[in-house]
Amino acid sequence: MGRGTIEQDLYTGGRSRNAVVLAKASLEKAKNTRDKTKLRVTRDVRLAFLDCLSVKAGDDLVVQNLKELEAFKPRSSDEPLSRLLWEDERIALGNLRQERSHRNRDETVFALLGAIGMDPMSEIAVVGSLEELTLPKKLPRLEEALSWVREFRPEYKAEALESEMNATEVAIALASRSPVVSLAGMYEFLGREFPLRTVNWSGMVRVHLPLSWDNWATIRERKAQQRMGQVKRVEIDDQIGLEVRRAFFDLKTSFEALTRRKDHQALWRELYPKAVSSGRNFETRIDLFKRYFAARRQFIDALTGALKAGYEFEYITGKDLE
Repeated sequence: MGRGTIEQDLYTGGRSRNAVVLAKASLEKAKNTRDKTKLRVTRDVRLAFLDCLSVKAGDDLVVQNLKELEAFKPRSSDEPLSRLLWEDERIALGNLRQERSHRNRDETVFALLGAIGMDPMSEIAVVGSLEELTLPKKLPRLEEALSWVREFRPEYKAEALESEMNATEVAIALASRSPVVSLAGMYEFLGREFPLRTVNWSGMVRVHLPLSWDNWATIRERKAQQRMGQVKRVEIDDQIGLEVRRAFFDLKTSFEALTRRKDHQALWRELYPKAVSSGRNFETRIDLFKRYFAARRQFIDALTGALKAGYEFEYITGKDLE
């Protein structure tokens, strides 16, 4: 005996159509989660690489200062005070290079490897400089940043998809009260020996009437989830708005600090040779040397802070600064 059956739903109250809509929304939500993860990983890698370049720039500055310090070395043993001050400064710079720069360099390299997802024992070389990284030519206005987040932040798209999924689940719950109409057919062969010569077939229309008593509870649950999603969207909107305002304030403050430090370093670079040559004694010249080093170190810190603020702002808004 052989038998084959086929059945096709003719009417399901919208359950099949809404199931397809729900599946598509779930797929888009998964893609949106992937995009959000890519943004976060990109931000982490950029910040880790920036830290490596900042430490490298600080280390290069210390090495440069050690070379420049040789020009201040007292030539006569008749200047014991000058020789002691010079030795103190040389040892201080050497300790700074060994204790701070080398330690921070190892830590930043490990952080970069972790952000990339590489083995912490991997050997890598950080190539580049802070000056090669580009800064935005013009800072945006706060109103522009607030409009960008609604267009580019993955959270808003995720909440839109979540809202669509909640509405679809409500529609599926409502459709569970509707009858299901289907068309079925059956074809069979009967007999004791092959080939089977007796053939039977039948066709039928089936109507399934739902008699479940928990439909209303399911519908109320889905509608409650939909209302909770609306409240969650308001909370996310407030949270992201606060994040944008904080990032905008940090960006503006850091760029103002960078401008001041850049002008300060340019002034030192212009007047430092004249000030050193006109110094009356060794104490004055070594003090100028220290202050010039501090001005260049502060510029590196300000440049790093501005770049970090820019990367954070781009992550918060979801849009690159030009």
